[in-house]
Parts: sequence; C-alpha cells; structure tokens
Amino acid sequence: MTTQPTSDLFYGHSHKGKSKALCVLAEHLYEKTGKKTRLYSGDAGVETYYTSGLIDKGIVEVVHFGSIAHPLTVLRGMSAHFWPNTAGKWESPTEDFLDAQSHALVIYEGATVIKHWLLSGIEGGIADKVAHGETLGVRLAGEKLISIDKKERVPSGLKDFTTHGHPAGLHHMAAHSAVRDAIRRSQGFRGMVIWTAHPTEAPDTTEGGTTGDHGKIQGKRIVGPDITSKAAASTITRDFASTLHFDTAMPVNMRTKDATTGQSIAVLEPEFRIYTRSHYDPDGKDMTEYRAGTRAEGAKLYYTSSAPGDGIIDYYRDVGKLDLHQTD
Repeated sequence: MTTQPTSDLFYGHSHKGKSKALCVLAEHLYEKTGKKTRLYSGDAGVETYYTSGLIDKGIVEVVHFGSIAHPLTVLRGMSAHFWPNTAGKWESPTEDFLDAQSHALVIYEGATVIKHWLLSGIEGGIADKVAHGETLGVRLAGEKLISIDKKERVPSGLKDFTTHGHPAGLHHMAAHSAVRDAIRRSQGFRGMVIWTAHPTEAPDTTEGGTTGDHGKIQGKRIVGPDITSKAAASTITRDFASTLHFDTAMPVNMRTKDATTGQSIAVLEPEFRIYTRSHYDPDGKDMTEYRAGTRAEGAKLYYTSSAPGDGIIDYYRDVGKLDLHQTD
C-alpha cells in the first residue's frame, strides 16, 4: 500500500455507486489485511454502509458529523484523524493508526455536505456566527454582515430560535479555505484517504470561463466536484492524486417482451461506470465535459460493472494500490 501523502476523490450524483464502491473497497482491504476503515459521514449515503453489514461487523467504524455543533473546529479535528471515544471525547490518533497499522482506509463522505455544514446555522456554524455579530477575518470593502434578531411571536417553546444569520461572500471564502485545508491535513494518514462529493455545473476557469450575474455561467462550462466554489470546480482536482467520476450509461437497443402486455419494452438496466479521465456524457445527450483524472499509470478510461461500485477493485489493482501484505 502506498505511503505517499495523497488522497483520492470520488464524485457523482447520488445512486451512481460512490458509497457502494467504498463498501466494496473496505471489505476487500479487510479480507486481505485484517485492517478496518474509518468513515466520517455527513449524508444519507451512510445507509449503504449499514445495509452492507460492514458497520455491524466492525469492519467500518463510523461517526456522524452532520448535526455536531462547532463545525469549523470539529472539521479540523476530523481531518487530523481525531476520533470520539465511547464517552464522546475526541482523541488524537495514535502513531500506529497514522502508519496504517490498524486501519487501511479513511473516508470523508462527503465534501459537498461539509461545505454546507460549515456555512449552516448550527451552533458555531458560519451563519450562526454571523447572526451573533462575529466576524471572520477582515471584511471586504462595502460588505456587511447580515444578521436578523427580530422580536417575533413564535410558537411556545421556540423563542431560542429567533436569531438568524446569512453568510455573505467572504464567509463562503472562509468555508472554502477550511475545506481545502482539511483535504490537505487528512493526508497525514499513510493509508488510503478518499473524499466524496456531488457534482456541479461550473465555468471552466482554465479556459476563461466565469460566473456572471445571478450565477450565470459565461464561457465554457464543465461538470466538476462541488467541494468549495463553482470557480474551483474545474481546478479542485489538483488537490487529489486521482479524481474519479461515477456515472451510468444506458444500454444500446436493449429490449425485452413484457410478460403482462406482450409488448416490446426498453430495458432500463444501466451500466455503472467509473471514469478516470475527463469525458463527455456517455449517452450523448450533451457535450458538457465532466472532469476526472488520475496521476497513476495503467488505468483504463473507465471501469464498468453491472452493479454499482464493483469496478473499483479493478481500478486500484491496475494502478498498483492493492499490492497489499497479508496480516499474520
């Protein structure tokens, strides 16, 4: 297993196979090495890990961060591989852990959710800080804090929830910086580190694309990972060793006879694909470029499977990251 300080990114829409691929990978690593996986989970994708049985078996350890207060602080701890003990106290990682002696894989699922968690009105979130008049760094010229503390009539018992805040542009920049710092900090683990994200349509800033008024994209547009800002979607891949795009492709002219009506119907059983390089829509519906890339040699353009995520083992085997040693 590589000991280089890098991390990989899996991105794609929900139900395209990201979480399933990580379950397949975690189980494979455990079978080959006896080492576990740690999962920092913030979205509904965690259900895939529960239904797989890997959490109940103790192969995947999970902490749910989405409702934890003080996200800026907690994210720093998570990315430094702190983990809560049974009493709820966050403890620093041991050297054995950082050296990948007990665990083979750490997963952050996912970066898109983390961004919104940082910006949220949860206690200690950026919107909460704004609402209470706190500032983050130096405000840009003319930029104002937006804070609402209206004395309004509310349902009984909810008077503590009448203070609200809305992040402005500078606050988004603070969240973006925190996420990118966390990505780099997470690479202190010398096993495999994988982040996940959802996609977003964004300007290709590498070719002069910009986001104009009201978020309208001007110039060339791409689809890339929704991690920090739209402006960074075309370049965030630089922060990762590999950025894999998870997608599906519909079969060509596959039809069958319906058992009830006797009519010929289309078969809607998609092929699951894991792309290792930038590509266009596999069904030819549009010519928007989807960003992906790998720095490793030996990878195919994409890996296919009939079940979501099953192609991930072939990818990591081809790029030499599954040359693992058996445990004693």
